[in-house]
Amino acid sequence: MQDLNDYRRQIDQIDVQLVRLFEQRLNTILQIAAYKKNRQMPILQSSREEDVLRQAVSLLENPDFEPEIEALFRSVMQVSRHLQRRKVTKAPGAAGSAGIENKGLILGFQGVEGSFSETALIAFFGEDNKHRNYDHFEDVFQALDHQEIDYGILPIENSSTGSVTETYDLLLKYDFYIVGEQSINVQQHLLGLPGTSLADIREVYSHPQGFAQSSDFLKQHRDWLQIPYQNTAISAKLVADSGDPGKAAIASSRAAELYGLEILQPCINDQKDNNTLFVVIGRQPQQTGKDNKVSVAFWLKNQPGALAKMLSIFADHQINMTKIESRPVQYRPWEYVFYVDLEGNMDTPLMKEALQQAEDQAHKFRLLGAYPRYDQ
Repeated sequence: MQDLNDYRRQIDQIDVQLVRLFEQRLNTILQIAAYKKNRQMPILQSSREEDVLRQAVSLLENPDFEPEIEALFRSVMQVSRHLQRRKVTKAPGAAGSAGIENKGLILGFQGVEGSFSETALIAFFGEDNKHRNYDHFEDVFQALDHQEIDYGILPIENSSTGSVTETYDLLLKYDFYIVGEQSINVQQHLLGLPGTSLADIREVYSHPQGFAQSSDFLKQHRDWLQIPYQNTAISAKLVADSGDPGKAAIASSRAAELYGLEILQPCINDQKDNNTLFVVIGRQPQQTGKDNKVSVAFWLKNQPGALAKMLSIFADHQINMTKIESRPVQYRPWEYVFYVDLEGNMDTPLMKEALQQAEDQAHKFRLLGAYPRYDQ
């Protein structure tokens, strides 16, 4: 009967083969990346990745390993995408540049004209750019990956309802970077067709964040059916297009003006000082020389004290941690990834040393961006 050391020797021999095969795969990936770049093809091709997953599962002799093989190949493909971007894709405005250009760009946001995302986009970049709007958050990431847009902007946190977790998840899925941030004051209004009274309303449309930010007001009207929609401004457009006085929307005053609606009840959000923080997403990290915020993500081994050890690294280097957020790891039940915001510049010796130690401590570690913090 074999003992534990025998099994470990077998694993070591298998690992030697895995490393050689994985290196061979990465070399082939670089050839594919060069091919795509020459033909201006997107790095991410979702249908191809799904084909790879199906093929991997079909090759299993023991179907009980299906979840593990899916998790392995999703991780392998994520590493492959990151390698392609790191080695082949040229960033607009490399590290150490004077900053992000704000003219002649093509910019993407989720929603329609009049959305808070569009307001944040204009506040950050100004008016001298082309805008493209998309139905879903992930559509913005895909447009960036397909090089349809130069940057995208998405909400990441609201001062009253907390984090927008979908944005965090998509940052990891697509291996993109935060290159800037913009905060805007958000005033939610109840909108309806001109002449509509509160007594007419049967249905209210808004983004889930719009409902959450106006929960106290809505508790006074429990008979209204709350219907979640893709975006606050799209909700306003739907009400305008319907011509139905029984429908109302929770959205901005600009949406009311654009779609010919009346503000039936102004400023219904619970907190009057209601702000949403948006992040600007780019294909590559960019440093402007004025960066004072660093965002990272890391996975830890499931062992006692792992998180405490990680956080002590930043404390020992006198780095202020302004936020920590945990999210479940996809395809790995009961495992979590931590998102952390830090105050400081990437190029300072203390920050460099802290990030290196954090990377060594983590099971996996990823820089999400170094950029100027928004200050009102």
